[in-house]
Amino acid sequence: MAQKVEYELSLKDLLTGKLREADSAAKGLENTVKNIATTIGAAFAISKIKDFAMSIVDVGSKVENATTGLTTLLGNSAAATKVVNDTMADAMATPFAFESLLSANKALISAGLSAQSARQDVLNLSNAIAATGGGDDELQRMVVNLQQIKNVGQASALDIKQFAYAGVNIYKVLEESGIKVEKGNSDVKISYEQITTALQKAHEAGGIYYNGLENMAGNTSVQVSNLGDM
Repeated sequence: MAQKVEYELSLKDLLTGKLREADSAAKGLENTVKNIATTIGAAFAISKIKDFAMSIVDVGSKVENATTGLTTLLGNSAAATKVVNDTMADAMATPFAFESLLSANKALISAGLSAQSARQDVLNLSNAIAATGGGDDELQRMVVNLQQIKNVGQASALDIKQFAYAGVNIYKVLEESGIKVEKGNSDVKISYEQITTALQKAHEAGGIYYNGLENMAGNTSVQVSNLGDM
């Protein structure tokens, strides 16, 4: 009997000891996992902070370079700063990126437009592109097209077709502005002013692309994009 009791006590002590060891090991493992998770989390946080800091430096450099270039074009640093600030405001209110809009404004200013006219023309073009589901790529292509038209003084049939490639029904836009253009007419000669005036009318009430930018502003994807611009 005594031997049985002693055996049971020894077994209980052994079991208890093993359970304590297991519990300790489990807690140690849990703490280790937590420590590893904390370390990994901290590493990712540091990485994100680093990426964020680098993005700030990158954007800062772009803004600085753009301001310098615009100062040369406009002959006035205050005017250049205003273009940058206006573009920032437009980027936060439209589905287009700051860099794309800034590049677009700079392109038209370099073609001889005033900062105010360039901004208006860029927004009206952006409106047509947004209304037809286009994005930054289409905006960049069409701004280069507009810049070329402005520099040459008139649009060729090929220039007109470029808008169609970007999804903009420029024939309809021009027609609603009172300018009839037959598709395939290689002799067509449309001025920069006629195109931009037609795009402005398309943006206004009753126009083919009325409120294209404004209607896009409420979309979740645009709000997320604008948050990034901020």
